Formats: sequence, C-alpha cells, structure tokens
Amino acid sequence: MVARTPCLLPLILAAISCGGEQRSGPQVELQTELGNIRIELHEKEAPITTANFPLRG
Repeated sequence: MVARTPCLLPLILAAISCGGEQRSGPQVELQTELGNIRIELHEKEAPITTANFPLRG
C-alpha cells in the first residue's frame, strides 16, 4: 500500500492547485481501491483526451 501513495501525489497536488476556479464541464468518476476520484473534462482545452471517456447523457 505504501508503494501506491507516491503515484497519487501528483494527482492530489493538481486537484489542490485547481480548486479555486469553478468551471462546469462533463464529469466522470474513476473508481479505485483507495476511493473514487471525480474528474472534470475540459472539451475545449483537451478535446482528444475528453473523447477517450465514454460520456452518458
């Protein structure tokens, strides 16, 4: 379990640094053994990455 923690550090730091700005875009939830992570997709800034996620209307 300790070996997995460093892998999450960049994701946690990114989430903290983006916390101030409120934007609304499509969201997906990534389910892991350690808990769920909600990801907001930015279609305008990252259209190719957003297209990789199956979105349900």
